[in-house]
Amino acid sequence: MIQDLFVDLWGRRESLEVTTSAEVYLFTALRYKIYNYIRAQLVRKAHVDHLLRWSPEAGSPVEDQVYYEDLARAVEASVARLPEKYRRVYVLSRQENRTYREIAELLNLPPDTVEKQMSRALQLMRVHLHDYLVSALLVAGSLPLQGTDLQ
Repeated sequence: MIQDLFVDLWGRRESLEVTTSAEVYLFTALRYKIYNYIRAQLVRKAHVDHLLRWSPEAGSPVEDQVYYEDLARAVEASVARLPEKYRRVYVLSRQENRTYREIAELLNLPPDTVEKQMSRALQLMRVHLHDYLVSALLVAGSLPLQGTDLQ
């Protein structure tokens, strides 16, 4: 986490304005980085808890692990298929837990551009993952075929 802090500072070195001592600034920046990390962990935990509660029936841990690994591979493949500018924004936001403002500063882009690129990246990923998700739901028996447009 400390290394990430210094990488962030190095990326923003030209626009960085420190109005306090370096020690105070570094401690404050590290504190906020820790807060952001904890917040991201809590969000992930909430999503996992939601998914566990939502599950219509408890599957075996082995099946769950297989489904998770398949989904992780599908997401990785989808990210790899993104154009470079979208992939870079996606990775910084979703995998490194950076805010759009931080990404904008790091990439020297307007925040609106970062937001639009992230939106487009998510749209493309939905398209990439659509077939995977439909087939996964069919295999799991969670998607009824009658009365849907997937017949």
